[in-house]
Amino acid sequence: MDTETHKEWEQTVCTNEDDKLPTWDDLRQFMQSKYRTLELVMSTSGLREKSIKERSHFVTATASTSPSSGDRKCVLCKESHTLCHCKEFCKLQPAERAEYVKSNKLCFNCLVPGHSAYLCKLRVSCRICSRRHHTLLHRSKDATSSVQSEDTEQPKVVQHGVEEKEELVNTTIASYHSTKLSTSLALLATATVLARNEHNHTVVLRALVDQGSQASFISEKATQLLKLTRRTARGSIIGVGSTKTNVNHVVQLRIGSRLHSSFEINIEAYVMSKQLTTKIPSKAVTVTHWPHLEGLNLADPEYHKPGPIDLLLGVKEYAQIVQQQLIKGPPGSPCAQETNLGWILFGEINTSVKKKVFWSFINK
Repeated sequence: MDTETHKEWEQTVCTNEDDKLPTWDDLRQFMQSKYRTLELVMSTSGLREKSIKERSHFVTATASTSPSSGDRKCVLCKESHTLCHCKEFCKLQPAERAEYVKSNKLCFNCLVPGHSAYLCKLRVSCRICSRRHHTLLHRSKDATSSVQSEDTEQPKVVQHGVEEKEELVNTTIASYHSTKLSTSLALLATATVLARNEHNHTVVLRALVDQGSQASFISEKATQLLKLTRRTARGSIIGVGSTKTNVNHVVQLRIGSRLHSSFEINIEAYVMSKQLTTKIPSKAVTVTHWPHLEGLNLADPEYHKPGPIDLLLGVKEYAQIVQQQLIKGPPGSPCAQETNLGWILFGEINTSVKKKVFWSFINK
């Protein structure tokens, strides 16, 4: 196991809430997650051949390695485990644990000496309140502890936790769904984008470009994949019939083009715990010969295949990506709009399938 992966594994083990030592299944799941992440990132950078070699070496290296007892020596009982798995430490009350961590100059986030919680590279914070301390140090709001004083001495912005900055959101969505027999299908504009977090971790996302939305949204799945820092944003989204969906967090990220490496914009998106939309398009589209689309570099080469949407780009982002050229074809064929992400296709196309119609208006 290479040094960086070994470090991430130790940090992952240290975030477990119970006092059990990690099992082989824990290691296997960790390595599989690491493998999938590397595979996705490398495939988007055009270095497929290089990634195969690296992955081959990576898998071989993981077969025979394990942390040494010296690496896992507990600072409290001197046994071969990390502090978060120490039975003596876990028997203490949260206030006593915090006092021990403070007196021994350990990191309040990962319980390891040598750095503070602010400089900690561990990407996971408290699982109860999401503040920058270990879950074993969590205390109720009515208690005062050195953990809280430690937090107040540091900036509120964290690497992958929740920034305690409240932001009121008043967002309204009006939507209508219906199913009917028709000979046409509304094709919505989609694009595949390169989404990056503040540490340049990159994930390929499929986005819906919606000029009718006054806010942008991102799925919970994509937020976790990118390990985005969240800000508290209390509010609700109101739909048809006054149905409400709570909005709890907002994140910032960068999106870039697969086709133009120099293009990149910063966006702010609200995190949706529920799926953003149904699969788009609702039915598979038969690719027809449309002469007016020949030679165009499409923003979403698989626009005709039903698939999930993890990012919705609103009108603000649309204004930043749109270009001047618009190509219209004959009736029953899609229009093509040039953007910095590639050509997006939209419009009503001839088909003989049973379709689902989705109209939406989002007002922030």
